[in-house]
Amino acid sequence: MRRFLKSIYASNRKGAYLDFIRNKYFNIWMNKYIIPELDYQQNNYIFRKLYADGTIAGFVNTAVSGSTEYPNGMPVFCPYAVNGFNLYDYPIQVSLVNVRGVPFIPATLQQVDKDVVVGWCQTNHKPIQTIVNYYAERLDLVETVIKTNLNSHRVPWLLVTNPEDEKAVEELFEVVMSGEGALHVPSDFAEKVKILTSGNQYIIDKLYDYKNALEDELRECLGCDNLGVKNKKEHLITAEVESNDEITKDSGDIFFDEIEAWCDRFTETFGYKIHIEKRHEDDEDEAINEEDEYEDSDGETV
Repeated sequence: MRRFLKSIYASNRKGAYLDFIRNKYFNIWMNKYIIPELDYQQNNYIFRKLYADGTIAGFVNTAVSGSTEYPNGMPVFCPYAVNGFNLYDYPIQVSLVNVRGVPFIPATLQQVDKDVVVGWCQTNHKPIQTIVNYYAERLDLVETVIKTNLNSHRVPWLLVTNPEDEKAVEELFEVVMSGEGALHVPSDFAEKVKILTSGNQYIIDKLYDYKNALEDELRECLGCDNLGVKNKKEHLITAEVESNDEITKDSGDIFFDEIEAWCDRFTETFGYKIHIEKRHEDDEDEAINEEDEYEDSDGETV
């Protein structure tokens, strides 16, 4: 029995669903923004670091200025370690972390907003994964309870009877499973059969609604449309949709504005213009415009 319980515990602790949620929202984050002046590798690296570390340093390698690909120098981005803060708790001196040992990352101390520009994705300077992990752990817990409740309803019926009535009970069960609408059995026989069931209450629907509500909150925190998980816009009144859109937009602006401020400082410090864009903003605006002009009250195209 102990070995059996241990195997069940181990199977529930594999964390497959937890990994699924983390990967799902990592991919959503990576698909939200782009810095069009940078190539796909630089974009991937920057937003991966903002997700995992919440911060990154950038500078321009002027040794390659004047080349065809980088006429104004090559922008470089990497992690860093702080060597000193000012009285406002902002770093003033950092050491760049040369993870791959490339020759063009300086090994000397760098002055912030002079030699390098440091940026964050949140005003609290925390990584995106702190938000995702909080909800992922709660979602994983709910999923575990759903599995437990589902398994409890998979327990077969236990029919208790004496040996001489065993054959009759088997025949009775076959009739039950065949879908007969009515069963006729002697009164004394019915008293001989006992049916043991788990007695567990079915709560999967409530747990599923709660799980969807948690994902709605997570998508809202990341500035994503959160009506697709549980609700549809046609089921909500206009005020509810507008309020939801406003909250979602405000949440997304937290990241956008912070990264945009870093891009502005980078441009001002090095004269190398970069800016952030939402990858699918045009698609969202087009969808909103189409929805506004789609139907009148009679269902006809306006």
